[in-house]
Amino acid sequence: MPEGVEGETEAIDGVEPDEPAAGSRNPFASRDYRAWLTASVVMALGVGIQIVAVPLFIRDRVEPDERAAAIAGALMIQELPGVFLTLFGGVLADRMEARLILVRATAVAAVVAAVYLVLAAASVTILWPVFLLSAVIGAVGAFENPARMGVLPQLVTRPQLQNAVIIGNVGFLAASDFVGPALGGLVAGIAGLTAAFSLETALLAAGALLFLMLRKYRPEAPAEHGSIRGDLTEGLKYVIRSRAILGLLILSAMLGIFFGGPITVTMLLIVEDVL
Repeated sequence: MPEGVEGETEAIDGVEPDEPAAGSRNPFASRDYRAWLTASVVMALGVGIQIVAVPLFIRDRVEPDERAAAIAGALMIQELPGVFLTLFGGVLADRMEARLILVRATAVAAVVAAVYLVLAAASVTILWPVFLLSAVIGAVGAFENPARMGVLPQLVTRPQLQNAVIIGNVGFLAASDFVGPALGGLVAGIAGLTAAFSLETALLAAGALLFLMLRKYRPEAPAEHGSIRGDLTEGLKYVIRSRAILGLLILSAMLGIFFGGPITVTMLLIVEDVL
């Protein structure tokens, strides 16, 4: 094999020698994509359990007329770090090995779940740790999400990328927004919050270990980057110039403000009133 061709082949870390031709659109042909998807779904199940378990934890520690405000406050505190840190998380994902960001972020989320487990098992009645832990989870998401999605082009070939993104998003959302919350509510109802937080901790820890199974993917050389501040500024300018991206961001924000947030806060209160 010519020297130039050999060097080019070795540089493509995301394609295994036994994979089908580059024209295949099946992302499951990539061993690393399968590992990535499994880790993402397992982690998302833990996130889904937390969506239910934390409001239940708050409910048991505040008066009925204060529950809505307490749950809303925890949700707002969890979302704020993402507003301010997601762009920085994206810039960091371009400079660091994505696998390490994913492992560390998911491990931190597992530690937070373990703290909730201890608080629930010890029947701690103070509420302020919830707001601190919510801020930590929000910061974790700001770094984990860009790294998790940003590594995809390195795991699959270009023809496989569209299907990889679609399947990955559907799997993550199904686990985090449907299966995980249902599982969390079921476990909490049958075995209590301690069991729910134990399961969440186990799933997040398993997700961190599964992300560790990904091969190392080298980020771009530092010489190819500008300063962090320069990259952040350029990213903001690009979003502002692009009407399509700006519109999608506004639509996503509206969905969270007028649907996702109110549902998270009111669902528990509605269920309690009905039952």
